[in-house]
Amino acid sequence: MKLVVRVALDLGFAPYFDYAPGALELDPGDWVWVPWGQSERPGIVLAVHCTSLLPEERIRTVSGRIEGAPRIDPYLRRFFERAAEYYHAAPGELILPSIPRALRERKPRRPDPVAAAWRTWQRRKATMAHANPPPLDSNRHRWWQGVASLHAEQRAALEQLRNAAGRFGVVLLHGITGSGKTAVYLAFVGELLAQNPEAQVLLLVPEIGLTPQLAALIASTIPQVRVAVMHSGLRDNERAAVWLAAARGELQLLVGTRSAVSMLLPNLQAIIVDEEHDASYKQLEGVHYHARDLAVLRGQLSAIPVVLASATPSMESWRAALAGRYTLVQLSQRANRLPPPAIGIVDMRGMRQTVAGLAPQSLEVIEGVLQAGGQSLVFLNRRGFAPVLHCGACGWTSQCTACSAYRVLHRRRSDFSLICHHCGLRAAVPRHCPQCGNTDLSPEGRGTQKLAEELAVYFPGARIARIDRDSASAEHLPRLLQQIHQGEVDLVVGTQMLAKGHDWAHLRAVVVLEADSGLFAADYRAGERLFANLMQVAGRAGRAGRGGGTPDAGGTPSDGGTPDAGGMPDAGGTPHTGDPTSDASFLAPRVLIQTLHPEHPLFADLQRQDFEAHAGKLLAERKRIRLPPFRHHALLRAQSKQPVAVEQFMVHAKRILEDWIGTQAGEDLRCYDPVPMPMARIDHWHRMQLLLDSGRRPVLHRALDAFRSRLTQSAPPGFSAVRWQIDVDPQEI
Repeated sequence: MKLVVRVALDLGFAPYFDYAPGALELDPGDWVWVPWGQSERPGIVLAVHCTSLLPEERIRTVSGRIEGAPRIDPYLRRFFERAAEYYHAAPGELILPSIPRALRERKPRRPDPVAAAWRTWQRRKATMAHANPPPLDSNRHRWWQGVASLHAEQRAALEQLRNAAGRFGVVLLHGITGSGKTAVYLAFVGELLAQNPEAQVLLLVPEIGLTPQLAALIASTIPQVRVAVMHSGLRDNERAAVWLAAARGELQLLVGTRSAVSMLLPNLQAIIVDEEHDASYKQLEGVHYHARDLAVLRGQLSAIPVVLASATPSMESWRAALAGRYTLVQLSQRANRLPPPAIGIVDMRGMRQTVAGLAPQSLEVIEGVLQAGGQSLVFLNRRGFAPVLHCGACGWTSQCTACSAYRVLHRRRSDFSLICHHCGLRAAVPRHCPQCGNTDLSPEGRGTQKLAEELAVYFPGARIARIDRDSASAEHLPRLLQQIHQGEVDLVVGTQMLAKGHDWAHLRAVVVLEADSGLFAADYRAGERLFANLMQVAGRAGRAGRGGGTPDAGGTPSDGGTPDAGGMPDAGGTPHTGDPTSDASFLAPRVLIQTLHPEHPLFADLQRQDFEAHAGKLLAERKRIRLPPFRHHALLRAQSKQPVAVEQFMVHAKRILEDWIGTQAGEDLRCYDPVPMPMARIDHWHRMQLLLDSGRRPVLHRALDAFRSRLTQSAPPGFSAVRWQIDVDPQEI
């Protein structure tokens, strides 16, 4: 029997593929090129010296080794295998996409992608201020100036993180917005690196927009650390260079979005997940993993601590902390020693004519802040100019022809266009109604573009910045954020990109428009997300100390505008000393939330800023009606451009699952009927889903294993026209 190597490829229909090694001496974790059809694909060797069940004549030979590529170590291979097992995917579907494209593509001009990436890193390293940093001072109270100024509650939290070092454990760092959670975990990171200069730490953040700010904060707070960022906004060659530098131990601290959880970090000593509750950690393409859960798995396999930080933890993490599976560390006061901003609920019922959708008291608060020289944030979680174009004569609306959604009206300079936010389909605005010929078409509703224009008319002298996915590219976002930090903007208009992680010393007021979107949604998590969003955006106000200076990590006013974990310096870096009546820093921070349902219990909890009470209600409700985290879910999703094919597939899938469930006497498992997805059609693909619900996670996974096995044995009609995937622990139903 011919011995083979087992190679993981980015293909989902088999866990590995057998190849003959030829003359190569290969080890597990090596990168190789292998023949596939008439071309070659990159792969990772999972095992060597294996026997194959394939006939010898069907076994092809490995084309060659990818020279210079760092070997995937045993810990990371085990991590990928466990993750693939949990999410019912092939290991290669996780391993290969985690490697930047530039490292796994061989082009005529770049025959050696690893060497090219390393040259890019060397050029970048030569321009970095911390290319050859002095070693960190091992004295924990001298290496970072902020540690000494942590207040008592922060120091107690830091001590608990110290106790978690060197072994696996999950710490839930829960603190109100502005409580200095960042200062605490950065102090912990700095101590780990001071004690072991070769150590590496992974810091995950949910949004691209947070990575430059956090990296800059780290560079100013711990200037000796070798830090880099990793996210999808980087160019391919930059991603490859950072990935390779981390894999070769060149970096001590990596700040990245969800895909960074799978990076090769040979000396990893801790993982921090900031804003752990955020839905952005769930991958919605390819394998539907959750980066927070994978961080916990990686910490367990590597025997290192994992810190989850949030002001509004997910119900899964909160329940785990209450049950004692996670260590709960809490911060109950703001780092600047000031109380949180007062939250007011504005009843919008009966208000027919408003300016920019703002109630009179909202306009009054914004105007007062502008006169005092402060900043205001107007939050509207809808980008574009208007959500729909409407004909008043016949009722026509700008429906997308490819999706079950409306095309949104967007404005670019003086031109308008209709864009679908789901498939990207663009169209010119019609001169007349396509249905009845009426020329009087009107935009209905309001997006951030329209809101910013209306505010510019009402406040003609105000400097306004709009930040959403349309205006803030990865290239321009850092500049926009810096302008806000430096006080060069009076009014900020934005979506949930601004709801978390930002510390703006001049921000004195927050106004939230149309806050009711999640109150009555079909998804049971909508209320949890709405409360978290509102708490986070409300927490942006009043984070600087009195006098306009920046509070340092411990809440003591900064003595010269030095950036620190408590906020940012004012535009001149000097505390205000003028007349308090004209100084925005003395204006009490205000938060106004506009709603048509002011009596809803969620707003009462929000006004008290009582996360624990709200979480207790949510958990009690979910336990009563049998929902996660007390139950376990998996979704089977399928889509096809032929509606009959996807329906037949889902009927067949349900039959397979119910037949298997019938053999499991006494097991708590239920398969629901297949239904159209909330967005039933995207880009001409018809979409359906089927929910599996169980009280025991192992039973749920056995059912999914049985389904995959039986489906390959009895493919339904039209199977080849259907794309399907399994989503374990879905975040949206």
